[in-house]
Amino acid sequence: MDAKPVPAQPAARSVRRPALLVAAQSASTSYRTNLPPEVLGDALRTGAMPADFMAHIGTLLDEAPMSMLAKVVEQIHADDGMHHELVWSNMRSLARSLKLTRDIGVQALLNDQQAIDAADVAAGRRPARSLFAVQPGDLAGYTFTPNPASEFDKPGEGW
Repeated sequence: MDAKPVPAQPAARSVRRPALLVAAQSASTSYRTNLPPEVLGDALRTGAMPADFMAHIGTLLDEAPMSMLAKVVEQIHADDGMHHELVWSNMRSLARSLKLTRDIGVQALLNDQQAIDAADVAAGRRPARSLFAVQPGDLAGYTFTPNPASEFDKPGEGW
C-alpha cells in the first residue's frame, strides 16, 4: 500500500477588515441603528456629522482605543490622499462640538503607548531598555558632547 503525499493546504491569511468598518461597528454597539462606515468617513473627512449619528460618533471619539482611531486616519489617508493631520484635526473639531474632553491626536496616541509601555516594564513583561527607539547606526554622523552629570553616563552598566 503506497501512501500518496497529501498536497499542502495554503495557510489561511488573516483578512484585515477596513478600519472604517471596524470603527463604525464599534460605535454602533450600544445603539439600535448602525453607523454606516461611509457616513463615518464623510464626517472625518469634512468635520461635519449628521444629527442622526452624533451619539455614535461621540461614543467612538470618546471611547475607542486611540490605536483604532489611528488606523481610521491611516485608511482615510490611503484611500483619499488626505493628510493625516487634517483628519486628526477634524476628529478634534467633532469632539469639541460634542463637548468631549478626551485628547485626540498623535500626542494622545503616544501618551497611550507610553502608559502601556510603563505598565509592561513595571509588571516585568519587558526590560526598560527595550523602550529605546534609537538603534545602532541611527545616529551615525552626529556628534555629541558628553554630560558628566548624566544618569546614562555610568560605566559598567552595559549601556
